[in-house]
Amino acid sequence: MSLVFFHTAQSNADLFSKELQKRDLPPARHIVRADLLKKATEASVENAQVWAAIEEAMVDAKAQGDSLICTCSTLGPVADELARRGEDAGRSDHFLAKAFLSHAHAQNPQGRCAVVIVASSTQAATKDLFQRVQQELGASGLTIDIILVDEPWKLFMAGDHQGYLRELAKALDILVPDNQYYEFFALAQASMAEALELCENEACRMVWTVPGAFCDHLLVTVR
Repeated sequence: MSLVFFHTAQSNADLFSKELQKRDLPPARHIVRADLLKKATEASVENAQVWAAIEEAMVDAKAQGDSLICTCSTLGPVADELARRGEDAGRSDHFLAKAFLSHAHAQNPQGRCAVVIVASSTQAATKDLFQRVQQELGASGLTIDIILVDEPWKLFMAGDHQGYLRELAKALDILVPDNQYYEFFALAQASMAEALELCENEACRMVWTVPGAFCDHLLVTVR
């Protein structure tokens, strides 16, 4: 099976390539369309013209392989729609939602989960995804809150990737350690994963990420 990743940032392509290599998994094709994230952020992914442009780009990308995986949470609903129409397409954050909530439910069926995002444009899509997976798993006892930490995202959109990661790491170092309410934490956007390497508190090492969950899934299915 040949896999095509559909990204909206080159940094995500680099990140997923690194995660595949770390697990000795076969390399994949990477398509990067940063322009589509800009359109979806400025208008809305639900805008008919924006949706059509994203869908066309994904269909073209899918033609270059057997299976398409969208790594951008904001554009995820378009990949969902393609899958509903029978295309072999999906979104990487779906694998995070399934693995993360399965783990939380196994540990504590009444557990409290924090799903952290940095882009407000992905808030609705992320909430819908996690609620859908929660229902599929029969994990109604879990409390799932979507937490927006938006200051770092301004740096990401300005092209300051390292500044984005530093600011996000600082925020996570405050949010995660010794939290008296949430038991489980996940970073719902793929680009957030690298910030954990900059976190100073060891508690942040237990946070779930999109690239980690997806590539762990591949590790099991491929082998």
